[in-house]
Amino acid sequence: MKNKEAIEVSKRIDAYIRGKLSKSEIDELWLLFLKNPVYYELFETELHLKNLIQKHRYSGGLITPKSDGYKKMIYWSLAAAATVIFILTFQYYFTDQNPELDSLALTSITYHEMADGSTERSDDELTTDVETDINRAVAAAYMLKEDESIELFRELMDSVVSESQRVRIQFNMAILYYNLSEYESARDSFISVTNSEAIDEIYLERAWWFLANTYLKLNNQTEAMEAILMVKFLNGRNYIQASMLYETLEQWQM
Repeated sequence: MKNKEAIEVSKRIDAYIRGKLSKSEIDELWLLFLKNPVYYELFETELHLKNLIQKHRYSGGLITPKSDGYKKMIYWSLAAAATVIFILTFQYYFTDQNPELDSLALTSITYHEMADGSTERSDDELTTDVETDINRAVAAAYMLKEDESIELFRELMDSVVSESQRVRIQFNMAILYYNLSEYESARDSFISVTNSEAIDEIYLERAWWFLANTYLKLNNQTEAMEAILMVKFLNGRNYIQASMLYETLEQWQM
């Protein structure tokens, strides 16, 4: 049953990539991705293979049934499908059929989501120095120097900063905590951000979305759903993802 399901999902993914699905079918497919991340991994694999083919074509190569390129594509496609089917079979026989809550959460948060320091000049030299230091800490995160970044942000928190600067620093620290799997610290920092009146709306929506994912990592479905409702209310860029995730969590409650 699970093998047939994997094959059917693979066909739907192929149709999606080729632009053959309707909007409602696309929504159903993404809901399926949220329910079972293994299917999303299959989707990423299909996209990767498609990109390899396109790159080969653009570089002047020609993929035919007898070419080495074609044979490699077939090999990797079969290997990917076999891996997915094996994982699904393993889940079916040895685990619960529903994934854990934390499997629905973001694996990590890209550091490009961080709140940068203002690049505008200020008559207040202290304010300018703080904004520069915020950018230094963000740059450290970009270079994957998380410990250094957190230390710089902590030093800033102990210095004289405005409320706007404080909440941006907390937002950035929460992202770092999340990526370091320190989910309780991430939760507390995101909550502090959402409670502030000094945060820009763009970061407020992100904070609620990341907080919802943090609650999933902590296996707290009720709080996660409440945070998701706030994301939907703010109607920002994460609205569609939040709506689909909320529907999934509602089904789990039934």
